[in-house]
Amino acid sequence: MAAQNGHVKVVNLLVQDHGAALEAITLDNQTALHFAAKHGQLAVSQTLLALGANPNARDDKGQTPLHLAAEQNNRGVLTAVDLNGFTCAHIAAMKGSLAVVKELMMIDKAMVIQ
Repeated sequence: MAAQNGHVKVVNLLVQDHGAALEAITLDNQTALHFAAKHGQLAVSQTLLALGANPNARDDKGQTPLHLAAEQNNRGVLTAVDLNGFTCAHIAAMKGSLAVVKELMMIDKAMVIQ
């Protein structure tokens, strides 16, 4: 609930002070990061990643948090930049991940071209 509703302080408290498992899953194998990404909670997503959440965790449909962000058209999560100013599209292109770039372009070409 804290992740999907954008409660960064509660997420920090639960993980850092009370030892909540970052990779705890729901019945459909979604983690807190899945919920944060799906609900467009960029600050919570960044917090969970900084705390060590797995961005590649897959739910029972094989979807990662990024898939859910894309599915819900949560641009903030998709266009977030790292400390170097790179988006996930930039990183995918630099790593030669053509399939990822193509998938992102299917969602929003302008986002990838930025």
